Amino acid sequence: MNLNKEEFDQWLNMVEEAGRLPKKDIDKLRAMNKQRVIPLQCTRCDHRWKPRNGNPSVCPKCNSPYWNKPRKTMQR
Repeated sequence: MNLNKEEFDQWLNMVEEAGRLPKKDIDKLRAMNKQRVIPLQCTRCDHRWKPRNGNPSVCPKCNSPYWNKPRKTMQR
């Protein structure tokens, strides 16, 4: 099962309402879901990585400080 955080929360709510899992197990799953790290992708070199903490200032592969901003193309 490959769900994003919102889909996983919806699924947990359904399971909780149906009474399928004990409350302590649902709480553990919610805590694990909060710890999931969303991979980042550089718009310049398409490198993907998992951040160690927060938003990085540069891409670890190409060292571009504009890793999260799309390129602006010049129109002639």
